[in-house]
Amino acid sequence: MKLEIDRRVIVRAAVFTLTLVIPTYIVSVVIYIAADMSADSNFLFVPTIALFLEMALGGARAARLKPEAPFTHGALSALSAYFVFLVLVITAGIIKGGFDDPLPNLLAYVVFFLSIFGSAGIFGAVVATSQRQRSRARRRRPAHRAR
Repeated sequence: MKLEIDRRVIVRAAVFTLTLVIPTYIVSVVIYIAADMSADSNFLFVPTIALFLEMALGGARAARLKPEAPFTHGALSALSAYFVFLVLVITAGIIKGGFDDPLPNLLAYVVFFLSIFGSAGIFGAVVATSQRQRSRARRRRPAHRAR
């Protein structure tokens, strides 16, 4: 059995994910700047959790669009969305002049968040698959007859 990657599904789910992720990131940056938070603030944990859940929603979307290979498409859609998001964030940081030494930031963004958001896509696919199986099982139950 050959696994076929459906690029259209990955692109559709990644675009869906980006429509959730980009506004969240913009709002978190605006709040961070407006509140004049220090660099060691724990505020960034909150948008990171939101981004994780949004990546999971994108993975769930991919799993629903391609139920034959839900986990692969869930992970690939989340990672695809993350790479586009990463390019936008790094480009904005370089234009703004916020990266003095981009290598440590780049390593943190790529290594840590790549694994986190890839896992989020798989998590979303797991949830979507289990919901699909539960709804299928409900439809198969025979109706109980009153005696």
